[in-house]
Amino acid sequence: MPIGRHVDRSFIQAIALGEETSEVALVMENMADLYFEENRSKIDLFLSLLEPILILFVGATIGFIVVAMLLPIFSMNLANM
Repeated sequence: MPIGRHVDRSFIQAIALGEETSEVALVMENMADLYFEENRSKIDLFLSLLEPILILFVGATIGFIVVAMLLPIFSMNLANM
């Protein structure tokens, strides 16, 4: 059976071990827990990086709006001098 690019080699080995020992359900539970924890740590890392990026984006957007509103006022003030 050829191993695809999307299937981890350790997953295939774990299934083979489960088939040999007739404990496929237990092996699948353990693999599910392993992948769940692995993905949870990746999601936590992503969310911890996403929060500061969103704060910077919102701050830059608000700053742009403030500058866009105040620039014409300052331009009119300088034209009157």
